[in-house]
Amino acid sequence: MKLPLIIIFFLITNSAIANSIDSILNDNDVLTFLKRIDKRFTSDKYRQLKIFPTDTIRQRLNCDSIAEKWNINNWEKIDFNGDNKTDLIVTTFWYNFDVFVAIDKGDNTYQLIQLSNIISRNCEIGKPIKINSEQLLLFFRIRNEYDEDAEKNFSFKLKSRIDTLVYKFGGFIEKQKTTVLYDISEIEYHTLSSWTGISPIFKLKISSTGKATFEAISENSKKVIPPRSTNKDNVKSIVDLVQYINIKTLRNKYSVAWSDDTTMYIKITFRDGTVKQIEDYGLTGTFGLRQLYQLLLMLNSTNS
Repeated sequence: MKLPLIIIFFLITNSAIANSIDSILNDNDVLTFLKRIDKRFTSDKYRQLKIFPTDTIRQRLNCDSIAEKWNINNWEKIDFNGDNKTDLIVTTFWYNFDVFVAIDKGDNTYQLIQLSNIISRNCEIGKPIKINSEQLLLFFRIRNEYDEDAEKNFSFKLKSRIDTLVYKFGGFIEKQKTTVLYDISEIEYHTLSSWTGISPIFKLKISSTGKATFEAISENSKKVIPPRSTNKDNVKSIVDLVQYINIKTLRNKYSVAWSDDTTMYIKITFRDGTVKQIEDYGLTGTFGLRQLYQLLLMLNSTNS
């Protein structure tokens, strides 16, 4: 029997659009999928990855009863970036309960994003939600937040918070109502690790036309990388992200409550002469800052 052309077209189109996530039917399928896209989950160096049933997650992730109130599922299929490809959000148990999102990048490749990042506190929960037809993600967490106004150093307060996240600039960041257009002349950044010491201090100098040069100004007495032009699209993404997260309104210092972690230092100079500096110990200040670090470090890797 010959099929009508419109049915053949429909079958071919859906076959081209379908991805590995579309074929997931149960918890074991999710586990198999995650192990395929991230080799850490099959390595003997790491703990075995587990997918608990939804009921177990709601019981064990009490967290002010948010898991139950939000009707959290252990995994859901969602299109987070509006490209008509199916993405996946899943709550796993690895070392703690962790929230991962797999974004379909096309050609059977996936970007795996770990949203949870708080050590030894099982209170991080993600819930997909649509607001005005826009796909967003509510993220609940309980964490010890650094008290910048405290009189003594290393003062923390236990706080719960809900962030409304959107997938932009290659990651999940806080949804903003307005964007501030900053005129940026220079971005300087470096990391300080308790294990390896200070890394090179990198400067991104941006001209009024958007052209940028990238240079390392110190490298622990090693050979300094000479200044060079860098990809204009990459620089635009960094500048657009800085503007979107309204970086001048962010705090000057963030810190986690544990030791032996890495600090990121950011200094942004604006053409009006003002300067914004941020010190982030643990690299968890905000979701927007976390994504900014990723873009800056990617820029570093492409220029090394």
